[in-house]
Amino acid sequence: MPNNSATSFDAIQWIGARQPSLQRYFGEGSQPLLHFALMWNMFEGELCDSAANPAKLKEVSALLAQRGLMTHRSSEAFLKFLQERYWNGKELTGRFQFLRLRSAAEVAVVSEMLSGGTTDPVKVIHALLLVVYRYRNNTFHGLKEIAEVLGGQELFDQSARFLGAALECT
Repeated sequence: MPNNSATSFDAIQWIGARQPSLQRYFGEGSQPLLHFALMWNMFEGELCDSAANPAKLKEVSALLAQRGLMTHRSSEAFLKFLQERYWNGKELTGRFQFLRLRSAAEVAVVSEMLSGGTTDPVKVIHALLLVVYRYRNNTFHGLKEIAEVLGGQELFDQSARFLGAALECT
């Protein structure tokens, strides 16, 4: 039976009533997650043929490198953000494990990018996209607690900006 109510379901209100401690994240603070979800939708649809996976992201990285993505200020800012978040100047931080990268190859690619061990645009873009892909999967497949999701405004904002830069390069 369809819902014929005059108002749409308000998930924010529902979550707040169920878990009042999360109310501090609502309002303007929840916008980056929505923006990230919308940008990921566009990115995956336009650049990944609606089938993002690590191999497809590697393929897309070559195209984006060729089109100059790493010269975009949002790409540079995202790279710096990730390096500050996951690299302490000599080793990976404890947060790195929570990316939940799926293979040794992914760990190697992302670690090399974070440490500054590569400046090859294809490798750097591939690593950046792998991180965004993990943010997406960790968030939308229930691997992050809701407080982590709602508390990740800067993470989602930076990721959405990077995806926007990628889309601008196409």
